[in-house]
Amino acid sequence: MEESQILLNYNLFMDLIRESFLSPEQIYQGIQKLEIVYIQLTKEKENPQLIFESLNSTGLDLTQADLIRNYLLMGQAYDCQERLYNSYWIKLENLLPDAMISDYIRDYLTLKTGMIPNKDSVYNNFKEYYLRLDNYDAEGFLDELSTYGEYYSWFKYCNSPDEEVNGRLSQLQRLKSTTVYPFLLNIFEDCYMYHNIDMQMVCKTLDVILSYVMRRLLCEMPANALNKVFASMVKDIEQYKDKDLCDRVAAVLAGKKGKVVFPNDNLVRDKLSLRDSYKFPHIKYILEQVERKQGKEVVSFDELTIEHIMPQTLNAKWKIDLGKKAVEIHEKYVHCIGNLTVTGYNSEMSNDSFEEKKEIVSGIQYLYQ
Repeated sequence: MEESQILLNYNLFMDLIRESFLSPEQIYQGIQKLEIVYIQLTKEKENPQLIFESLNSTGLDLTQADLIRNYLLMGQAYDCQERLYNSYWIKLENLLPDAMISDYIRDYLTLKTGMIPNKDSVYNNFKEYYLRLDNYDAEGFLDELSTYGEYYSWFKYCNSPDEEVNGRLSQLQRLKSTTVYPFLLNIFEDCYMYHNIDMQMVCKTLDVILSYVMRRLLCEMPANALNKVFASMVKDIEQYKDKDLCDRVAAVLAGKKGKVVFPNDNLVRDKLSLRDSYKFPHIKYILEQVERKQGKEVVSFDELTIEHIMPQTLNAKWKIDLGKKAVEIHEKYVHCIGNLTVTGYNSEMSNDSFEEKKEIVSGIQYLYQ
């Protein structure tokens, strides 16, 4: 006699319970929360995915990634579903947390289509894209999705095979610059899958992107304007085929105008000369980069804090050093970037005079020579 789906599901749950390490009390508490719904569909007459979407619209929302997974697997035979899920989707879940997979697929679709899906429309955009594919079936698509997913996990966890690349990915993390991810997927595919470019070229290209992002932040330009810049970057760099990748990206960014302009040195200098840099969210990062450029010593910046060279509160020593216009000079420059540094001796320096602070720094340098 043919076993019913209910019996098969019952046997599956019994097997899972026997293999678990749960106590009888834990199992009982879990069973109390179960709600069983049985819907039998005929594949030839009904569309399981459409019915699933209709039922889901009245219940708890699934993520966009959940809907995409079900779309790719639901029409497959059970054995095929299990194989595809275990071979590809679980790999993706192990690489990225559930909440991040929808964001990843959104960036993947941005790379593939050049258009940025709304966060709530990723599933619909995926279906439109997937139905246009001629040379991909569900397995081919899942295979590519898991491959790109590994690259995406490198962006998030800064754990690519190359430490120099990871250092730059870490900088992008600190700048919260996720708009570049669609284009980075393309770069990493070229490097790690097709070997069209090497790790040094990836680093040089990341340096160009970091300069562009950082200069715009320093000039208080909107970050959300960059979404479309990197969504279309793969297409835009095609006009510079005779250049290396880093130069192609630099040429595209240098040609940007208006809200997406690449700030030049003069603009950055003018902005930095008088702006309140102390309240700038990324000021510690900027000062760390300055320190790295000035010396070859390996420094751990985790415990360092920002120090005002001319203190926030003027004392008698500083008023004498600054002269008759001490108050005016202080108000104008106290929070400018030239008056800020990073140090592990903030409390020792306190409001000391400039000469006393220089002696402390000289003493520290002597100790490490």
